[in-house]
Amino acid sequence: MSRLKPPEGWASLLLLALMLMTVAWSIEAADWAEGLGLLQGIVLGGIVVGFLLARFEVPDLIAHPISLIAGLFWSVFLVGRLLDPASITHRIVLREADLTWRIRVTELAYRFRAWLEIARGQGVAQDNLVFVLQMAVLIWLVTYTSIWLFFRMRHAWGAVLPSGFAMLLNLYYAPPELYVWMALYLLCALLLIVRSNVFLQEEEWRHKRVGYAPDIEFDFLRDGTLFAILVVLLAWLVPTTSAGPRLYRIVDRFNEPVYRMQRQFNRLFSALHYKPLPGPAYFGDTMMLSGPVNLGDTPVFDAVTPKGRYWRGVVYDQYTGRGWVNTGTDITSLEPGDPRLAAATEFKLRETVTQTIRVLQPGFVLIHALPQPMYIDLPTRVQYTPIPERTATGVIPLDVSAIYSRRTLQAGDTYTVVSSISVADEESLRHAGTDYPAWIKQKYLQLPDSLPARVRELAQQITAPYDNPYDKAVAIESYLRQIRYDENIPGPPPGVDGVDWFLFEERAGYCDYYASAFAVLARSVGIPARIAAGYSLGAYDPEIKAYRQREYDAHSWPEVFFPGYGWIEFEPTAADPRIVRPTKPPATGANTTEGNRQKNEGQNPHFPEEVINQPLPPEGPPLSLPLMVRLYRTPWMRMALGVLGVGLLAALMLWVAWQRSLRGLTVAESFYARMLRIAEWLGVKQRPSQTPHEYANDLARVVPHSRPAIWRITEAFVRERFAGVAPGPEERAALMEAWRELRKTLLEKASVHTVRSLQKFVSEGGVRRMRIFRRRS
Repeated sequence: MSRLKPPEGWASLLLLALMLMTVAWSIEAADWAEGLGLLQGIVLGGIVVGFLLARFEVPDLIAHPISLIAGLFWSVFLVGRLLDPASITHRIVLREADLTWRIRVTELAYRFRAWLEIARGQGVAQDNLVFVLQMAVLIWLVTYTSIWLFFRMRHAWGAVLPSGFAMLLNLYYAPPELYVWMALYLLCALLLIVRSNVFLQEEEWRHKRVGYAPDIEFDFLRDGTLFAILVVLLAWLVPTTSAGPRLYRIVDRFNEPVYRMQRQFNRLFSALHYKPLPGPAYFGDTMMLSGPVNLGDTPVFDAVTPKGRYWRGVVYDQYTGRGWVNTGTDITSLEPGDPRLAAATEFKLRETVTQTIRVLQPGFVLIHALPQPMYIDLPTRVQYTPIPERTATGVIPLDVSAIYSRRTLQAGDTYTVVSSISVADEESLRHAGTDYPAWIKQKYLQLPDSLPARVRELAQQITAPYDNPYDKAVAIESYLRQIRYDENIPGPPPGVDGVDWFLFEERAGYCDYYASAFAVLARSVGIPARIAAGYSLGAYDPEIKAYRQREYDAHSWPEVFFPGYGWIEFEPTAADPRIVRPTKPPATGANTTEGNRQKNEGQNPHFPEEVINQPLPPEGPPLSLPLMVRLYRTPWMRMALGVLGVGLLAALMLWVAWQRSLRGLTVAESFYARMLRIAEWLGVKQRPSQTPHEYANDLARVVPHSRPAIWRITEAFVRERFAGVAPGPEERAALMEAWRELRKTLLEKASVHTVRSLQKFVSEGGVRRMRIFRRRS
C-alpha cells in the first residue's frame, strides 16, 4: 500500500478522479445516444490502469501500448453488453443465450467498417452504437493521459487540458442547464492545480531545508477553494462583449474549416439526440422526429414586412427514417449583394419583398428570412450545395440550406433582407410539368431503403386520381390535414420509422410529423420535396408596427419544386390555416421579378435603393429575460458588481502580497511575523528599541485573554532566533493551535478598531465641514 500511495497524496487522486468523472457525467447528461452511461466505467478503468502504470514506473514504450490495448478491450466489452438479439444487423435468428461474445465483437466490427465506408463516401451514418464506441475509446485516452501526466510527469496543466477540451466540446452543443458540470469541473481543476503547486513547493522547501508550517497544505487548499469558487462565480456572472469587426475578419479565416468539420460530424452522426434549444438556437443540421414539445412565449425577433407567411431558417433534404438531415456541407462566405445568392431565385411569378428584422435575444446567428432570400445587408456564411447549371450571366447559383451571420447578433441588432417570394397561381403550377433538373431529382427524391412499403402504397392511393404534381401535392396536403394535431405524443419507438408510425400507428402529431409525412409521400410518387424549418409569421403588434415572433411560433413545413417556378410552400399541419393561392396567372407586367426585368432593362432590379435606408421598427416592450440578466442590466447592479469585483481583486492582491512576505521564514518566524502584521491593525506596532518580550507585554495588555498564546509564539521565536533551537513536531502543533486562537481574537479586535476609526473619521470630518460652513456664513 505504501508503494501505491502517491507523493502528491490521495487527495490529489480523488480530485483528479472527480474532475474526470464530471466529463463522463456531462456527456451522459447530454443524452446524445443510448448507452453513454458506460463512460463512468470507462473513466474508472482508465484511472486504475493509468495510476498503476504510473506508480510502478513502467517504461513509456511499454505503458502506452498496454494502456491502448486495455482501453480497446474494456471499451468493446462495455459497448458489446449493449447489444441484444434484436439489434444484430446480420440476417440470422438469435436467442439471448446464443448471443456469444464472438457474435458481439463481429457485430461491432461490422458496424464500424460500415461507418468507415460512409465516412469515405458521401452518405449519412445513422448508427449511434459506433458513436458510443468511439466516445468510450476517446474518454479512455483522455483519462489515461490525464493520470499519466499528473502522477508520472507531474504536469498538472497537462492533466487538466485534455479533459477540459472534451468538456467544452460537449457543452458547446449541449443545453445550457448542463453548465453546472462545467462549474464542478472548474472547481476540481483549480483545486488540483493549487494542490500540485503546493506539493512542488514543499518538495523544494524540503530540498533546501526550509522550515514551513505543517498545516500549510490545509491553508492553501482552503484559500484555493475560496479562490476557485470566486473564479467560477465571476466567469458565470461577467457578461461577454461583442468583438469588433476587425477581430471578426481575423476569426473568419479559422471559422470556415471549423464549420466544415461540424458539417462532416453531423453527416457521420446524424441520428444523435441533438437537443432543440429555445429561441434562435432551435434549428440545427438535423431534425429528429421525437416526443412532446413545450415551447415558451419568449420573444425571438420582430419583423417589418408588407407580406409573407414563413420565416425560413434551415432546409433539410435527406430523410433517415428517424428524422431529417441537412446534407449541404459546402460553406462559403458572402458579402452583401453577392450575385450567387440572387441567381438561385430567377424563376417566374415571383415578387421581391423587403424585410427588416430586429433581434430580441442575444446570441443570434442563424438568419431568418422570407423564402427565397436574394440580398442580406450583413456579411454572411452560407451552407449550400452547388448547382451544376450556370445562369445566362455565367453565375453559378447556390442551393442554400442555411445562412449565418458572420458576427453574433445581440438583442437590439437589426438586419435587412430582400426575398423573392412566389406569387404563382394554381393554374400555372398545375401546368409546370415534370421536367426536373438532374440535380433536383438526385437530391430531393431520396428515400431510405428501410421505408415501409405501406407508406409508398398510401402515397399511390392518395394521388392515383390526379395526373400532375400540383394536384397530387394538394391531395397529400388534404389527406394529412385530417390527422389530429397533438404536441404531447410520446414519439416513435426505437427502430421504428417516424413517418410510418405517424401515419399508421399514432395518427397524431405536430408540424415536424406533418411536414415529414408530406415530403416522404410526395417523394414516393416522384415529386421533389424537402423540409423547411423556422417560424410562422407571428402576431402583428400595432404598437410597434411589426410582427413579433415568439418561441411557440417555431414551425416546419414542406416545399415542393416546380420547374420554372422554384420551391413552393405547402401547409399540411392541421392546426395552421391553408395557403390560399390565386386561381389564374396575374396580368402581364404585374409586380413580379419577370415584369420588373422588363421595366428596368440595364438596371439591377433586385436591390432597390430604399432598402439600405429603410426606417427601423420602434423598440418593443421589455423582454422576458432571466432575473439575473435583468438585474445586471440595471446601473446600480453593475456598479455593485464592479465594486465587488474590485474589492475581491484587491483582497486577492493583498493575500498574494501577504504570502510572498512570509516566504523563506522558519516556522516560529512565520507565526511571529503573522502576529506582528495583524497587531499593527490594532495600532500595536513594535518599536525598534523593544525586545520581543517587551512587545509581547504591550500586545497582551490589548488582548489579555490571549496572553498565553502570545507568550507561546514569542518564546518559540526567541529560542529559535537567539538559541538556534527549532520547534519540534509537538511544539509546531501547539504553535498552530496558539496561532488559531490568537488570530481569531486579533481579527475581532481589528474589525472593531477599524469600524471605530471610520466612525471617528466621519464624525471629525462632519465637525470640520460644520466649522468651514460657519466660517463661510
